[in-house]
Amino acid sequence: DGSGRVIGAEALLRWHHPSRGLLGPGHFISVAEQSGLMNPLGWWALRRVFHESRRWPQQCISIVCFCLLTLISE
Repeated sequence: DGSGRVIGAEALLRWHHPSRGLLGPGHFISVAEQSGLMNPLGWWALRRVFHESRRWPQQCISIVCFCLLTLISE
């Protein structure tokens, strides 16, 4: 909108592998799905987003998550 305000954000999930370095979701999401870890991973990611967003009070950022109902229903 040209005002310089934050109007959106995206949480990108990465894994800091001890020997391979930073890995994108293409390297670990299928393993998480196959091993039944997607739900715990999703909840962990949400907790991290909410935790990190508390660091930005001056921005008055509201977190809206449309995926929450999907996680609850699984």
